[in-house]
Amino acid sequence: ELARDVLRVIGAGAVSGGMVVAPNLAQVIDYFNPKGVAERRRIWRAIKYLEEKNSIVIEQDGTRDVARLTDGGRIVLDEQAIADLQITRPWRWDRRWRLVMFDIPKVHARTGARDALRYKLRDLGFIQYQKSVFIFPFECQNEILAVAEMYGVRECIRYIVAEEISD
Repeated sequence: ELARDVLRVIGAGAVSGGMVVAPNLAQVIDYFNPKGVAERRRIWRAIKYLEEKNSIVIEQDGTRDVARLTDGGRIVLDEQAIADLQITRPWRWDRRWRLVMFDIPKVHARTGARDALRYKLRDLGFIQYQKSVFIFPFECQNEILAVAEMYGVRECIRYIVAEEISD
C-alpha cells in the first residue's frame, strides 16, 4: 500500500516554477512526513521495491537523486486508477438509463479486454441486460470511456442514454 502511494507521488511529480518535474527523493520522503527513523526506512524500502519492480528509475540530477516513472510504472498507475474508479451517484435519479454496448472482435489484439470490461462494468454496479449490453441508471460516460481507453477498445464501445426500456 505504501509502495502504491509512493508511486502516485512520483507520478504526480513536484511543481517547480509552474512546471511539473520529477521529484527528488527527499521531496518524496518529506511528502509522507515520517515521524522517525523506522518510518523513513519503510519509505526507502518502498522506493527500492518500486525500483526493483522497474516501476521507477532513480537518476542523478546534479547533486540530487531524482525518481522518474518508467513505462511499466505508468501502466501500474493506470491500472490502479481503473481499479479505484467509482461512479458518483446523484441524490436524485434523472429517470434515464445508460446502456453500454460493446462488440469486441475475437481477432482483437487484446482478447482478454472483453472479459476485463465485463468484469469492471459489474464491479461499477452495472446490470447485464444481454451478453454484451449493460445498463446503469446514472451518468457515467466519462468513466466508461476511461475504462475503454485503458483496455484499448474505445472504438468497440457504444454509450446510449434511454428514457424508456420496455420490459
